[in-house]
Amino acid sequence: MQATEMRSYTIGFDGGCEAAAFAAKLLQEELLRRTGVTFALVASGEGAIELSVSRDAAPAPEGYAYTAKDGAVTIAGFDRAGLIHGVGRLLREADWYKGGLAVRDGSCTTYPRKKLRGSQVGYRNKTNAYSAWSKETYKQYIRDLALFGASSIEFLPPRTDDNPTAPVMKYEALDVLQYTSGVAHEHGLEVWIWYPNMMKNESPYKLPSSGFLTEDSDEARKINEMLRAEDAQREHDFAAIPYIDHIMIPGGDPGDLEPGDLFAFSERVANILHKYHPNAGVWISAQVMKNSDDFKFRFYDEVVKRPAWLTGVCHAPWVSHTMKECRERTPSDLPLRAYPDICHLLCCQYPVHAWDPVWAITAGRECYNPRPRWSRQMHRLVKDYNIGSIAYSEGIADDVSKFVWLDADWDDSISYMKTLRDFASMFISPRHAAEIASTIALFEDIYEGPAVANTAVGEVYAQLRALDKTLRAEAYTDEFGAESYRFAMPMFMSAFYLYVQRRAIRDKNVFANVWNGLDEAADADAFAETIRTRLAETAASPDEALKAEMWGLADTCWEKVNWKLSTTRHFSPDYSRGGFLDTADIPLCNAWWLGANLKKLAAMKTQEEKLAFLRKLRDYKTAGPGGKYISFGEPESMQYLRMEKTWWEEPEAITIPRIEHCVGMFAPDKAKDDNAELDKTTLERVSSILGYYHAPVTLAIDGLVPGAAYEVRIVYSLRFGWKGQADIESYITVNGERLASLGNVEGDEWVYRYALPAGMVDENGCVTLEIEKEEGPRGSGATELWMLLQ
Repeated sequence: MQATEMRSYTIGFDGGCEAAAFAAKLLQEELLRRTGVTFALVASGEGAIELSVSRDAAPAPEGYAYTAKDGAVTIAGFDRAGLIHGVGRLLREADWYKGGLAVRDGSCTTYPRKKLRGSQVGYRNKTNAYSAWSKETYKQYIRDLALFGASSIEFLPPRTDDNPTAPVMKYEALDVLQYTSGVAHEHGLEVWIWYPNMMKNESPYKLPSSGFLTEDSDEARKINEMLRAEDAQREHDFAAIPYIDHIMIPGGDPGDLEPGDLFAFSERVANILHKYHPNAGVWISAQVMKNSDDFKFRFYDEVVKRPAWLTGVCHAPWVSHTMKECRERTPSDLPLRAYPDICHLLCCQYPVHAWDPVWAITAGRECYNPRPRWSRQMHRLVKDYNIGSIAYSEGIADDVSKFVWLDADWDDSISYMKTLRDFASMFISPRHAAEIASTIALFEDIYEGPAVANTAVGEVYAQLRALDKTLRAEAYTDEFGAESYRFAMPMFMSAFYLYVQRRAIRDKNVFANVWNGLDEAADADAFAETIRTRLAETAASPDEALKAEMWGLADTCWEKVNWKLSTTRHFSPDYSRGGFLDTADIPLCNAWWLGANLKKLAAMKTQEEKLAFLRKLRDYKTAGPGGKYISFGEPESMQYLRMEKTWWEEPEAITIPRIEHCVGMFAPDKAKDDNAELDKTTLERVSSILGYYHAPVTLAIDGLVPGAAYEVRIVYSLRFGWKGQADIESYITVNGERLASLGNVEGDEWVYRYALPAGMVDENGCVTLEIEKEEGPRGSGATELWMLLQ
C-alpha cells in the first residue's frame, strides 16, 4: 500500500493532560531524530497527528488504538504507558525519511497479553556495553524499549559481585541508578531492582528476620556485624533511589544462603524497602549454583508459608527444575515471573546446542546473538506459566533479542519476522525493513552445522554489504540508515564470522597435512621442526583486508554504542565478557596442543622412542580394529545420544542433556609456556554431552564386536574441572552395573579408563552406556569416548 504524505507536520494534544503532553514531546523528539523536521506542537484537534488518553477508545491498561488515514494519524492510549506504546506503533509503521514523513492507511486496537515485558540494563563493569554509556545513551535506550512495548526495566544496585568502578565508567553507580529509575518512571515503566544477597552463613545460628542475635559467641557477633552492614547498605540505597516498584532477590549467583536463611534475610530486606517504598513488591528465585533437591524442597516449603512480604516467584537461570514444576509448587495465586537469559549462547539457560566448537571458542558466550526462531519457541513453551518476562541482559549484544521477547509478551500471535521488520523500520530504515529483517533472521542459520561448510556465513556478509551500499546511496539523518548502530552491529558480526570461517578452513587444511611424511621420517627432531614450520602458518592472518574491515567495524560499534568487543581497544573486562574479538587470531586447529607435546621430545633419548611418540600423537583418536572413537563436538556424534525429548521441545535442557562448551582453555591468554594443560587442549574437548542436575546421559554405542570385552576410555565434560582427579564423582554404568575403574591414561590424565566385561555388548554389537554422578556435582557427561577392543 502506498504511503501518504502527512497533511502537516503537526502534533495535536490536550495541553491539560500531562501524559499526552509528555507523549507529544517524546514523539516530536523522535521524529526530529529520524526526519530532521521539527513537528509543531498544537492544540488538540489541530494536528495531523492527534494524541490523547482515552479509556473509551483504548481497550485495556497499556493498550492503545491507532488509526492512519489520508495523511492523518490518531493515537489514543488507555494510560500514559499505552499512549507511549501507541507512539511507538507510529514509528514502526510510518515511512519516515530525511525531510519528511508518510503513513499508510490502517488501524489497530491492541493491548499487552502479559503484564511483565522488559529487560535488565544494569550499570556494572561486567557488561559488554552499559558501563561505558552516558546518561543520554541510557535514556534513549530505555525510551526505545518503552516505545516498543516494554512495561518494566530492571536495574542493578550499586554493590554486586562486580568491581564497583572501571576505566570506562563515567559516573558513580548510584548516580546512574537515580537517573535511570527516573527516566523509566517518566516513560511509564515499572522500576525493578535485581538485588542479590552476597552472604554466607556457615554458623550454627539461623539468620533472624528482624533484630539481631544475642551476642554470646564470636560467631553470633560476626553474624550481627554482617547483618548490620547489609542492612545499612540497603537503607542507604532504598532511601536514595527515587522510584522502586519491585525488587528481585536471586537465591544464588551470587548468594549462598540456605532457604530458611534466604527467606529470613529477604524479610529483613522487605522491611527496609517498605520504609521508603511502601508499595514495592518483593520477588525471589530458587536459582542456586549447586545440585540439591533438598534446597528446592525447602525453598518451596518457605514459599507455601505465604510470607506477607512475598509478591511472587521468579523462574531464573540455573534453577534446577522447569518452569512447569515451579508453577506447580507455587501457590496458584502467587504470580510467576520469567527471567530468560537472552544474552548468552553457551554455559547458560538457553544454549545453542549444536554449536560448532569453532564458533564456541571465538564468538563465545556474549556475541551478537539474534535467535528469533528459537526465542519464540522458548517463549511459547513457558508462556502459560508466567505473567511475563524481564530478561537477563549483560549489554548491547542481545539487542535484537530484547525486542523479540517484548513482542512475544505483548501478543505471541505476532510473528517474529513482523517483529524484525518493525525493529528494522523503527531503528534503521523503513524503506528496506523487509530485507534487513530477513538478513538478521539469517544469522540464526550460522549457528547450525559445521563452521567451515556453512554457506549462511558468506550469504549474510554479502547481503549486508549490498544493503550498506544501498543505504549509503540514500539520505538519512545521522543515527539511521547505514549510520545506525543497529546496522553496524550485524555488519561487524558478519565480517567476524567470515574471517573466522576463512581461518578455520585454512587451519583445518594446515593440520590435515601436518603429519605428511611421518612414516618415512628417520629423524624425529627434524620432522618435529617440519611440523613447527607447517603450524606457523596458523599464526598468519588468512585475509588481511577482511581483518582490517572487521576491526574497523568494531571501532565503529565502540564509537556509536560503546560495544566492548575487545580487551585491547574497546575496554572489555575479559574476552568471555563480550571481548570476543580477542579470539580472532587464535589457531582453529590443535596447533597449541601439538606444539606443547612436541616439547616433550627433548626428554626422550632415542629416535625410536621419539618417532613412536609422534605416531601416537598423530593417531590419538584411533581406536583400532573393532573399536570406535567419538568426539561429541562433531554433529554425527548425536546419533549415539538417546533423549526422551528434543532440544526444540525443551531448549532449556533441564530434564534432558545438552551440548555444553568448555571454552576457557582456548582463551587468548592460554598459549603460554607455563600452561600445564596446553598438551591436553584440543578442539575435540570443547564440546560435550552434559546432563545437568538429574538429566540422564544415555549413549547407545553400536558397531562393536558382539560379546567382546572392551576398555572404555572417556574424557568427561570439562565444565566442572574433571581433569585427572583420583576421586572423581562421575562414573559409567551398563544395565545398572558400575564399570570398574582402570585409572587414567598415562600422559593424558584427563582420559579415564574403565573395563567393559565380555558379554555386555549384545548380539547386534550394541551397548548402552549411562554417564552418572554422585549427588554433589551439578552435572556430568562425555566429551570424548574410545571403545578399545580387548
